[in-house]
Amino acid sequence: MATIEELESKIQEFRDRHAALVQMKASVGGELRAKKEELAALVQEIKDAGYNPRTIKETRDKALADLERDVAAFDASLTEAEEGFAAFNKK
Repeated sequence: MATIEELESKIQEFRDRHAALVQMKASVGGELRAKKEELAALVQEIKDAGYNPRTIKETRDKALADLERDVAAFDASLTEAEEGFAAFNKK
């Protein structure tokens, strides 16, 4: 059976451990609030730019595909013009 001193020591240990956990919980809670505020600001920035946050990835992917298509078309047009000038200069 534990003595009174051993029990008091154990109680103090529990208090210290509990206090440490409370402090960690407060710290993590603060970090979580900061991340939530950061995320809310990003969502608002996306909305202010005229995009839907739920479809931003699809919008980005479509814009990228459109840009790649336009670049390929421009490249083909330049190649055609270069070949035309090359043929003209050979005459």
